[in-house]
Amino acid sequence: MTGTYGRPQEFQSRSQIKPNGTVATIVKNTFVDNGDGNFHWEVETSDGFKAEQSGHTEPPSPNVATSNGNSTGSNDNPNNGGSEVIKGSYSYTAPNGQVISLSYLADKNGFQPIGSHIPTSPPNPFSTNPTQQHG
Repeated sequence: MTGTYGRPQEFQSRSQIKPNGTVATIVKNTFVDNGDGNFHWEVETSDGFKAEQSGHTEPPSPNVATSNGNSTGSNDNPNNGGSEVIKGSYSYTAPNGQVISLSYLADKNGFQPIGSHIPTSPPNPFSTNPTQQHG
């Protein structure tokens, strides 16, 4: 299933109405769903907001015979049906003029955001890993 919506649409929510009274319109809105677990969508608005996301399903891990003859898979899914992998990003301009960009990966290891605006914790002074100690 594929859909492309090219006609600009106005957002009617209060969050899309700017302090100066302008309204953001959709300038790009694309969605592709292959029906097999693979998809991709993109959206862009007239105020510079952009977002996109793609996803697919990883194939199930092969079953491995154990010493007692039972079969197990190394997949975390209880149905051993594979795991979903989603990659995406979004960006917008903050009220102070700074462009905020975030990209992310969500998979069997959880949600993993990347962005220069995301706070990071200080190094652990008790770490035995020399790369994590203050120098």
